[in-house]
Amino acid sequence: MGEIVHPDFGAARRVTLAREGSFTVGRLMVHPPIRQIALEKKQQTVEPRVMQVLVVLARALGEVVSKDELIQCCWDGRIVGEDAINRVISRLRHIAEDIGGGSFHVDTIRGVGYRLVEGEPNPTTAPGNRNKWTEPRSAMSRRSLLLGSAIGAVAAVAGAAAWLWPRKPHKPAPLALQYYQQGLNTRGQNSQELAERGVAMFREATRIDPEYAEAWGALAWSYRELAENGARPDPNSLRALARSAAARALELDPDNADAQAALLLLRPYYRNWRSIESGCRRLLAQHPGHSDLEYCLAENLANVGRCREAADYFGAVAKHERFWPLPHVYWSHALISSGRFEEAEDVLDEGAKRFPQHADYWMTKARFLAAAGRPQEALRFAANPANLPAALSMHLPEVQAEIALNRALAEKSEASRGAAVRIFTDMARQYPNRTGFVALALCSLNELDLVFSMFDGYFFGEGPWAAGRSNRLVTWRLFGANGKALRRDRRFGVLLNRTGLEDYWQETDTVPDYRRFPQAEYRLPVG
Repeated sequence: MGEIVHPDFGAARRVTLAREGSFTVGRLMVHPPIRQIALEKKQQTVEPRVMQVLVVLARALGEVVSKDELIQCCWDGRIVGEDAINRVISRLRHIAEDIGGGSFHVDTIRGVGYRLVEGEPNPTTAPGNRNKWTEPRSAMSRRSLLLGSAIGAVAAVAGAAAWLWPRKPHKPAPLALQYYQQGLNTRGQNSQELAERGVAMFREATRIDPEYAEAWGALAWSYRELAENGARPDPNSLRALARSAAARALELDPDNADAQAALLLLRPYYRNWRSIESGCRRLLAQHPGHSDLEYCLAENLANVGRCREAADYFGAVAKHERFWPLPHVYWSHALISSGRFEEAEDVLDEGAKRFPQHADYWMTKARFLAAAGRPQEALRFAANPANLPAALSMHLPEVQAEIALNRALAEKSEASRGAAVRIFTDMARQYPNRTGFVALALCSLNELDLVFSMFDGYFFGEGPWAAGRSNRLVTWRLFGANGKALRRDRRFGVLLNRTGLEDYWQETDTVPDYRRFPQAEYRLPVG
């Protein structure tokens, strides 16, 4: 099957209902050409303008759509009053209540615009009590707002067909099954080489058996993993390939878990925490025990400071997938951030025995010992060549930096402290993509002016560290065990507001662990 080419869903793209593909919002099936919304046996035909606005909001995948964008897409740029837009939004809210079955609600973001969110509204975010976003969407994020009308059309039509004519289980060709199973063995290894091998295996499986939905879904997920984690110059083309493979999987099997997960998680975690959390939970209810979904939900929870909940999910994945190295690493990270040092050490030691050459265990062990108030032991561990995995011989600057950090924490001298700061700042200048990592390390040395400056560059592309702006922003660093002084600084609240984390906590009525369990913070020593 050829790759599906998606149009650029930019702000200026006018909605022509006759050309829009069907799609889903929660459990609702939406058919723009006939202006029909359906939930099981309920159907409702809506006004053209209402359908146009629904299409534009759905394209945005939970992000804010400005009033100007709505006017450009749905009113051809003509001057319209606030009342006209408000009437359409009000009509959408009535539809959500009358036929939506809790599938979606529409938030008003004061002074900015509107967003469509799947699921029931939270009482703290009822209309008139919205939190204002601090930053508008960038042009790049607008271009990446891909609902994928073609994919929605395939899924919607396939879903209706599956209801009328139940699909017979497909028996894959033996050789295709063999390639598929070999591809599954490459999952969860945090290796670009193995991830690329997995893509090759799944592609061969689909070439041999084009009707093999599971192989298409696994291929979609593997493309998504490469786009998310691989050091590749072409992440957008990989995302397009993931959408194409997911569309084929859902055409063959509308309930395919890997395809649905891939489409959900093509979005970055950053600022999409709420929609990704609800999407993961919804898919896990349909596909309990799906390890990749559990792992991604755990990552999402860690990114919003809910480390105790994240630890439970990372632990579940580590127990299900005994030969995936990263769940053990991040399980220990979440436990450390929760102040549960004894459990974290047991998890680290077990993982290191199983994966003795995995570099992340060496780094995490060194950081753990320092965070647990054992800097002398951390220095002995880091400086002992016998503990160093062979893979880290390719990353000597990071090793030397870690040794310098632990020496500064152990010796507590100005000379060793200054040397560590110089090494880490030089690393950030030479490798801008490591700015977030460096800022996390410098938290241990209480270099807070430098840390906040680096985070300004990492998150917002501002200031002297602007080159460190990342395409894959993670916020779990803000809640690490060595960040107690960071969280006590008055500037931390400003950072939380600018990243949108405060909005997330208010909208979801949740509290990060460092506020919910302040007693754990007292156990986290600062070097």
